[in-house]
Amino acid sequence: MEGQLALERGDPKQAILAFQRVEQQDPDYITEIITPLQTCYQEIGQAQEFTHYLRHLLEHHGCIRPMLALANIIKQQDGEPQLFDLILEKIQNPRPSLHGLDLLLDLALSKKDTISRNYLLLLKEMSTQLLKNQPAYKCTHCGLTARKLYWQCPSCHQWNTVKPL
Repeated sequence: MEGQLALERGDPKQAILAFQRVEQQDPDYITEIITPLQTCYQEIGQAQEFTHYLRHLLEHHGCIRPMLALANIIKQQDGEPQLFDLILEKIQNPRPSLHGLDLLLDLALSKKDTISRNYLLLLKEMSTQLLKNQPAYKCTHCGLTARKLYWQCPSCHQWNTVKPL
């Protein structure tokens, strides 16, 4: 919340500091700061620093949102071979990600091979549909799943127990 207020005040440097504190305060919420953090770094012209921070988050926390943001940057800057390597490396961890699979399918669909393209298109549609129906948050106290973030769980009324999945 502090980072968002700083960003709205037009102080992206202060917002960056506030957003980065989330990593120490409660790493479960890292996924919530990626998009506004990217905006801040772009506003101050330090997109490369954002890339370094994403790599740091991936190395220390392994969240999917930093990987997806980094994947988009790599695709724009370095092309698909490096992107493919990053996704394969991260998707083969002990907790494979449906978002990672979805991104890998997007990459494979950009190729010209029509025989495998039809098969991949079907897989892509399935993974997209699965993602659409997935909850984004879960209460660590009562297990309630939700599609939006609640600071107080609407089911058990505990504070700060609804975490990103």
